Amino acid sequence: EDSKLDREDDRKLYPKHVIMDWGGVTRVDGTPVPFSRQAATALVSKMPAWVFDRLRLFCIRPENFTQLPEALPDAKTLAGN
Repeated sequence: EDSKLDREDDRKLYPKHVIMDWGGVTRVDGTPVPFSRQAATALVSKMPAWVFDRLRLFCIRPENFTQLPEALPDAKTLAGN
């Protein structure tokens, strides 16, 4: 139960304080979704719990933020696709 509450708290916090920009986020038709706080909130709110949890796990590892951007996984890799 506590983990579900933590996840829901993080769904509110991530679009405001963690997700600062993005690339490669597209609509079903393939058109890019420009970054905005509103778009980040909508995306995070629609993520299945397991996908959001993988994002959370990625974000708690400091080494993921000390590497060059090209060495970091893309969204599909992060989601396990």
